[in-house]
Amino acid sequence: MNIQEMSFIESKVAAQKKSGPIAYLLWFFLGSLGAHRFYMGKTVSGIVMIAVTLLINWWMFFIPTAIWVIVDAFLIPGWLRENEARVRYNAQNELALYKQTDNTSAPSAVSVNIHHSADKTTHDKTEEVAEPDKVVEKKVFTAGESKEPVQPGLSQIPVQEVVSPVTTNDHEEQKIKEI
Repeated sequence: MNIQEMSFIESKVAAQKKSGPIAYLLWFFLGSLGAHRFYMGKTVSGIVMIAVTLLINWWMFFIPTAIWVIVDAFLIPGWLRENEARVRYNAQNELALYKQTDNTSAPSAVSVNIHHSADKTTHDKTEEVAEPDKVVEKKVFTAGESKEPVQPGLSQIPVQEVVSPVTTNDHEEQKIKEI
């Protein structure tokens, strides 16, 4: 696993993992209603906690819920570690799935440069298809003259205006002529 792959996984983990401070704030202020359990994805036990709080605790002086909330304070760190491990596992699976697919079908980067001059507008579209360690292919296309002003964006480049690659070598030109 290279640096880019590890960086991808860690950025996914940082963006998708549950927050400890938020879990503890929910536990502290809404713990008897199980809000921290809903936040951590434990929906069934959150519903049971609401039911226990509303149906049983009014005549038992909230002792069962108090015990449950205190126990949950010690369970939250384990839930957070479990959530982080699950997010990391999903990110690793996503990366492995991407590696198994044909990388040339989906470009990793597309950029469009639009040059305006008095008499014509030129579109340069640079498309790089990259494997994790190296750039496989780079194509630069230009579109012909356009009399209308063109707004930036990929959808504004008509397909029929795309000409041939800008840079070709003699070997490629001979192959094209042979065909």
